[in-house]
Amino acid sequence: MAVTSALVAYDVGCDRRRGRVQRLVEAHGWRVQFSVGVVVVADGVDGFAGRAGALLGDGDRLLVLPLCTGCELRWTGSPLQDLPGRVGVVR
Repeated sequence: MAVTSALVAYDVGCDRRRGRVQRLVEAHGWRVQFSVGVVVVADGVDGFAGRAGALLGDGDRLLVLPLCTGCELRWTGSPLQDLPGRVGVVR
């Protein structure tokens, strides 16, 4: 299964639910803004979106935009898997 990366944006009204979504994003990548992050997942974007969507309540929104390899290189300047620090790959 190929590793997939995605840009994730979310609008969650409840602090508790927003914290859960933030922790999920940080477990699979890193936040680039308060409610925007980049994730790297081995089970595909649909798997991540399902896990994140299960944390949402009424009126909350989640946008998951898959990044192609070319987009990854333009976004970070290097492949996401090669970045040091808080980049995690779910296996």
